[in-house]
Amino acid sequence: MAVKLSVMVEGLKWVCAHNTVYINIKKNTLINLADPSIALELSEDALTEIEENKEDCIELPSWKQVDTKKIAKNYVESLPDGAVKARLEKALNGLFPMKKFHKEIEIFEYTDNWYNYRSMALKNIAINFLNIKKIEFEDDISY
Repeated sequence: MAVKLSVMVEGLKWVCAHNTVYINIKKNTLINLADPSIALELSEDALTEIEENKEDCIELPSWKQVDTKKIAKNYVESLPDGAVKARLEKALNGLFPMKKFHKEIEIFEYTDNWYNYRSMALKNIAINFLNIKKIEFEDDISY
């Protein structure tokens, strides 16, 4: 059975400094191994599932490899010059850049455009990851 790219992309959306995400490549399911200080029960259940399915569970790239801020910067670079681009560039500098960025894309009604761009970037990260791991995948994403 091939890993579905849609499952991988969804898992990459969960990746952050407080979560480690695994995919069970046989079941095409995600396992969210949350930081124990945040969700102890979830972590214990996730650890059990990973332990019981060691051969089939693969850790997804870390939050450092799935750099949402870098994806956002690339998105902004892809925009035509103008006020929107300038405001988004400014938002990505300083404190709480992603919070400011999300506010700005809502103001300018670029939310759908941003999330489509991010999904494509995550799809590319997933494809590269699966190719490196030599894991067969099915491209079930239509965007």
